[in-house]
Amino acid sequence: MVSNATIEAARLRDVGILNKLFIQSVESSFDYFTEAYREQLRREHSKARFLKALCSDRSCFLIARLEGNPVGYSLSRVDGVETGFIHWMYVLPNMQGKGIGSALLGSSQKILSERGVHSLRLLTHDQVEFYRRLGFKQQGYIEDYSGGVPMTVMECQI
Repeated sequence: MVSNATIEAARLRDVGILNKLFIQSVESSFDYFTEAYREQLRREHSKARFLKALCSDRSCFLIARLEGNPVGYSLSRVDGVETGFIHWMYVLPNMQGKGIGSALLGSSQKILSERGVHSLRLLTHDQVEFYRRLGFKQQGYIEDYSGGVPMTVMECQI
């Protein structure tokens, strides 16, 4: 665990940082998607879209910082009466394995729980074991998700 990493709620002034980290994640960690789908993601996740979502009371946007520098993010939201969904989570490749992803997820769970969420879902292509260690259980499998890759549906109770 990185003892001096901080997890904080993203603010309006962080929209540019969120967008930059998102684009970086598409380029460095989501290379299993086709280039066409990654281009679609870049177009659809503009600063304006992040700003709109950030202003929603259903969203939970967190930034992980180390010595003031952004090193990861988590984007989740309340999707139902008692359900939430982790849409995106990313930690810079050189910072992975240091507990930052676990801290982002734990903070997301705490905030969503305070908003009445009892069940949290996500989709993952290649991080099943990471989420399993954190209490998620496989609930299903999508053979041909957008972007042409299989995804595992995972859920945990919070």
